[in-house]
Formats: sequence, C-alpha cells, structure tokens
Amino acid sequence: MWAPRRMWWYGGGVLLLMGVFLALFLTLPERTPSQFPKFGAVEPATPSSVKPPTASKTQSTGVVARLSRETSSSISITSPRPDEQWALKESHLVKWSKSPGVSGSLYLVNAMTKSVVGWISPTITPEQTSYSWDTQYLNISRTDPSRKEILPGRYIIRMELDRRPPAIAESAPFVIVYPDQIIKRTHQIELLNYAATPPQLTVHRGESIAFVNKDKVDHELLPAFNGTRQTLKVGESTTLNTEALSPGTYEYYSEKYPTVIFSFRVK
Repeated sequence: MWAPRRMWWYGGGVLLLMGVFLALFLTLPERTPSQFPKFGAVEPATPSSVKPPTASKTQSTGVVARLSRETSSSISITSPRPDEQWALKESHLVKWSKSPGVSGSLYLVNAMTKSVVGWISPTITPEQTSYSWDTQYLNISRTDPSRKEILPGRYIIRMELDRRPPAIAESAPFVIVYPDQIIKRTHQIELLNYAATPPQLTVHRGESIAFVNKDKVDHELLPAFNGTRQTLKVGESTTLNTEALSPGTYEYYSEKYPTVIFSFRVK
C-alpha cells in the first residue's frame, strides 16, 4: 500500500519541476538565430566597458626627449661671424649662444663640399659656451687624436651634441687664410639711442674702427687706456687705426652717458 503512495509522490514532484521549467522558458525574450553567439565569437564591448586610453611612461619620456632636443637645437654658433677672416696658426675663440646642457664635439667642415675636414675639439662639456682653437691642427677623428695640419680655405664649424638623434648647430661660412693675406678692414661702431652697437668687437692689428654718431646728442668717448679721446658731434664720424696697439682688450666709455660703453679686442 505504501509503494503506490511513494510512486504518486515521486510522479507529482517530477510534474511540478517540469511546470517550473516551462514557466521560466515562456518568460524568456524571443531571439532570432542570428542573435545567438557563434562558437568561439567574442561579443563586442559596450561603451560603458571601454576605458579611455592613458599616456604610458614611454610616451611621456618621448615628449621630454623631444623637448630637450628642441631646446638644444636653439643653440647657435656666434663666432666666427659670416665671412670673417681667421689667420692660420693663430688662436681664435669659437663661441656659441648658451651652454648646451650635454656633452658634444666641434668639427670643421668644408663649406663647398660639406665634407668633414677634422675635429677641432673631440669633447665639449655641458657648461661650455666657448672654445679657444689654435687654427693650425685638427684631430683626424673624434676618437683618433692623431693630428693633421689645416690648409687655407672656406669652412664651417659644426657642433654635434650627444643626443639621440644628435642635435647639430653650425656657424656661418668663414675663411682661414695666411696672416699676410688678411684684408685690412674697417669695422664700424654706431652710437645710437645712447648705446654703442656692437658693444664688443674683435679686430686684427692694423685694421681700423670707425665711430659713427647717429644719436641726437654729441658724444665724447674716453679711452680706458692710454689712447686718444674721441669727440663726435651729431652726424660726425672718426676713425681709429689699431696698428700701434698691442694684442689685448681696449675699452671706451662716456662720462656723461653711462650706457655708452664698448670694448674691442686686438689680435
């Protein structure tokens, strides 16, 4: 008698479970076959699940490196000046606008062929702004200290900084000649707006300096050495010959107008 009752309970339980499953199935939304994911497919991410890209450390470092290269590339070589004459076997000052911040080198380039002639200085320091060069010898390469003599010609000085990629600055074309081939030139200093332009000058002994007063007032220039006082009225000019001066630096100034001061170096 108990066996039929147990079978009835079991049958009733199975029917109840089937009813629950059927009810759940009927409540699901309808989907077409194309809406069912294929085997191995990945469903696209929703907009809320997509994270915005962030800058990586590599990208940030690259920006810093690019800015450093741009800063270094703003360096300009200010001496030699365009078409300036440098006498062979004499000391000359190569100058640039600011310290590069990194090490580098200076080398000489043929202005016509753009080929490298040799190294002026295999190493310059990050703080350097000038280099005194004896225009007689060059190093064969940056790593080879063997020396070679310089020939007269038209050249360019290049500065290469140790960066990746390297930053390069170059001078204006200039000329290296034998001392007796130096053309004696007349350099000009203008007095205008209560100032002297240029404020510094380098000349070879025997060259002349012309003082031109383009200001609205008369100027009286006093030498800070055993020289001649220069008096210039508005629109006047006068010339100083440096033949009698020894190599060195000389200065003129104005007692009445303190901003009128300049110096020149005789080589």
